[in-house]
Amino acid sequence: MTVSEENLSPSEDTRRAELSTHDDDTLGACLYLTPEDLRDLDVDPETADAIEFHVDDTGRLVVDAIDTEGDR
Repeated sequence: MTVSEENLSPSEDTRRAELSTHDDDTLGACLYLTPEDLRDLDVDPETADAIEFHVDDTGRLVVDAIDTEGDR
């Protein structure tokens, strides 16, 4: 599932993540997704064990549900 630009627009429920640094090098940022956020991304938090995500070449966040039950 790709997050559309309209879903990335600031709103009253927007959260902020500070960029982590170490020795002046940027390490990244942590994203917190609520169960509602996950449902909006077509991820069922009741059945998904984990998610995989990345930023594609166009700068969009791509999120996929994965089932880790088979990995155990």
